[in-house]
Amino acid sequence: MTAWSPSSASCTAAPSSTTLGGPAPYWESFTYDTATGNRLSATQHATTASGTDTVAAYRYPAAGAPHPHAVAQIAATGATTSTQPYSYSWDAAGDATQLGALTASYDSQGKTATITSGTSTQTRVYDAGGSLLLQIDPTGSTLFLGDTEVRLAAGAASASASRTYSVEGVPFAERDAAAGATTSSLYWLGVDVDGSPDVEVNSATGQVTKRFTDPFGNTRGTGVSWSSDRGFLNDSSSALSGLTQVGARLYDSATGSFTTADPLLDATSFASLNAYAYAGNDPVTDTDPSGECLQSNGALTQATNCGASKGSATAASATMAADHAQAAYEATPAGQKYLAHYADYLNSPAFAEAVKRLYTLPKAKPGQETWGEQLDLMSANTQMQMLQMNSAAEAAPEDGAAEDLGAEFEGLMADVFSGKSSADLADSGAVPPQLLRGQQFEADTLEELGLTKNTAKVPGGSIPDSVDGGQIWEVKDVKYQAKTHQFRNYLATGKQVNIVVNSNTVVSAPLRQAIARSGGEILVRRGPGAFVPYGE
Repeated sequence: MTAWSPSSASCTAAPSSTTLGGPAPYWESFTYDTATGNRLSATQHATTASGTDTVAAYRYPAAGAPHPHAVAQIAATGATTSTQPYSYSWDAAGDATQLGALTASYDSQGKTATITSGTSTQTRVYDAGGSLLLQIDPTGSTLFLGDTEVRLAAGAASASASRTYSVEGVPFAERDAAAGATTSSLYWLGVDVDGSPDVEVNSATGQVTKRFTDPFGNTRGTGVSWSSDRGFLNDSSSALSGLTQVGARLYDSATGSFTTADPLLDATSFASLNAYAYAGNDPVTDTDPSGECLQSNGALTQATNCGASKGSATAASATMAADHAQAAYEATPAGQKYLAHYADYLNSPAFAEAVKRLYTLPKAKPGQETWGEQLDLMSANTQMQMLQMNSAAEAAPEDGAAEDLGAEFEGLMADVFSGKSSADLADSGAVPPQLLRGQQFEADTLEELGLTKNTAKVPGGSIPDSVDGGQIWEVKDVKYQAKTHQFRNYLATGKQVNIVVNSNTVVSAPLRQAIARSGGEILVRRGPGAFVPYGE
């Protein structure tokens, strides 16, 4: 495998020191044993004409010896040799006890219990599910709580914290609070093809920070100051060891391999037979966020080469949570029709803009679940996850941001499905059943009130459900209705604005007041043809 940064958009020319470009130019090549999948060499090519290549040669146990895929020694020649050679030792279970200058020990479950570098030792504690819970070393202690890290520096009286926000397993924002601070900083994140953040933008100052890595996660160019210790695959890395906790195992980006054997085996995959290689030695095409099962990273999908026995491991991985109900639906004849329509949307001009909105959307406020008015962007699971991330009130966006996005999706998808009715969509299988309830509520309400479905936009881009003379009507089958940008657009027209909600909907006070000022009303639909004023 060869990876490099060409000076032009074309990759047809062979790499050389004179054809490299970009802010962090690099050129690497790797060779592998086709019989075992073992890495044989790694070459860091010079990026200038006068430079010298660095070649690292890998040595493994003799044929027939234990642990044939576990590297025994790495020796480098050329420009950068450091302390040579690096020796590796492995215990009977196939876990690394020596990794160059590092030594490691393991607990009864095969998890890394300690890592020692020189006179410094890091102790690691795991929860009942085997995930890293606590990391303690001379620099301090870090508590890992899902998407949140709490760190207490050695000798400090208060802790700092960092939390990552993700959609469909892809990180898009991070909130950090320094030790002793009463406020926090929010950063927008941009990720590369495997989900590793490589751009962060300070939401308050607009300052942009970029970092560059090679396909295996090694830093390219000059290191930069990042807001957290999360790096490759947005996983936590250790300054003491230089290793990264990737799912179930520790990962060494320098060797492109894990420090312990893969606990799961997919007998149908040749790449799985090498128990240490990261992503089958093909990190450009594949990724392994679970540390147990490589999967395609072409579009950050859930496509995987893992056998059925590994499905649960993939679903529980740190970056790909599977929606089993959606998968089951997509396996049905109706689901196949839905996927065909969904593919049309992915190829529509609206898709790029919608993706941009999705990955920059802050967390939704509680109850803003607009299933009835939006068709999903990337799967039924995407919107569900986004709208249910309500545990951090401090991260909530402006009132109704998630619902604004839902209303925009409704308009975008209307173009794709050409105004088909809920019944048509249900019959064709174009929409999963769980998304049709709200559409049916809207259709029934408009029919019972004698209103015509509207498809025209008002200034600002919002699409009312119905426009009847000087009145705007909007139907909402939601748990909570706020005064969103959508309703601000309606109110700005000067028309009377009316809302029909279900019997469980809570309407915010600002919206109730604004509706009253417009001369409109809020009706509650309690059943077919049964409408009463809100609050009665």
